[in-house]
Amino acid sequence: MDSNAKDVLTSRLAKGEISIEEYNKISAVISESQTVPLSAPSAPVMKPAISKRLKWLLIGSLLAVVFSFMYAKNVVIGGLSVKNVSVAGRSINFRLVNDGSKSGAVIIKVRGKDVVYCDGFTNIQENRTRDIYFNCQNSIPEGTDVYISASWASGNLQSYSRID
Repeated sequence: MDSNAKDVLTSRLAKGEISIEEYNKISAVISESQTVPLSAPSAPVMKPAISKRLKWLLIGSLLAVVFSFMYAKNVVIGGLSVKNVSVAGRSINFRLVNDGSKSGAVIIKVRGKDVVYCDGFTNIQENRTRDIYFNCQNSIPEGTDVYISASWASGNLQSYSRID
């Protein structure tokens, strides 16, 4: 696969512009379109080798999605995604989207590298969108990498404040 095409595809996945399923489909199409048959008609099709760096890049990208953290942009976990993020001082605003058929409580955490700026929970219905407005306990320094996780709640929510 062309390194540039792969970089663009991985970048789109990291930004949340495409889902893992779309990533896999596009990646397969790009790989298939760049296979080169040998000159003999009965020869097998040659596929390009994947470098170690590319393998680690893919593994890292998938781990980022699995742990549901994203650099203040979009990530999709269990039908939930975070979009249109803006940060100003202690305030953080974003849109929580539920593209799935599940309804219920969602735990939201806003983090920096080594600090949780704020967390709470809200309810969302299936196939709905909610605009979330947080006033965090700690001010978020300008230029800080902000990670937002949104996951379906399971268990006791007493340690979280309600976001309405």
